[in-house]
Amino acid sequence: MQFTKAADRGESLAQDRLGRIYDGGIDVPRNSAEAIKWYTKAAERGELLDQYELGEIYSQGVDVPKNIAEARKWYQKAADGGFAGASYRLKTMNANAQSAAGEGSRTPKSKPKR
Repeated sequence: MQFTKAADRGESLAQDRLGRIYDGGIDVPRNSAEAIKWYTKAAERGELLDQYELGEIYSQGVDVPKNIAEARKWYQKAADGGFAGASYRLKTMNANAQSAAGEGSRTPKSKPKR
């Protein structure tokens, strides 16, 4: 594959492309493990879209066990780099976590006395 040599040399755009090729099964059998491997390499080199993609994969449990802490880590890296979609996802995750925490701590209203 034409991107493999460049990806092996550490070129993040080639790593991104290989991740997308394996993720989408483009001219190769779909291979989630291989896609995540290449997304991770590109993300570690600062590719914001790959950081966001890993956040999506881990938050939804796409072909991996759902891992909110791992999702949050990748969303945060992308948000820190200026990726607006990642900032939105973090806000949504935080709001959902606060909402869930608030539901368990509510005291039931007492019935009015007659």
